[in-house]
Amino acid sequence: MTKELADLLAMQLRESGHDTKVIDYSGRGMYGRQTTGLVVDSVAHLAAAAFAVGFYAADDAQEDFIEELFNLRSDSLGRRIVYY
Repeated sequence: MTKELADLLAMQLRESGHDTKVIDYSGRGMYGRQTTGLVVDSVAHLAAAAFAVGFYAADDAQEDFIEELFNLRSDSLGRRIVYY
């Protein structure tokens, strides 16, 4: 996930009263490479934030936004989930 997308989603989640964190993350199979991750409580929170951000995205940016969402991967962190 790009840092820009993680920051946009995190801002939307925080404005909605949800706890979230943007982190540097090295996921399974990344062999030490790092990307930006977004820690959330549930996929429903991520979906609601993605809908809100995508709704207001410019028409020419929506396709890139949707493509980036389709490429997200996740890991369980116990009670929370990181999407990267």
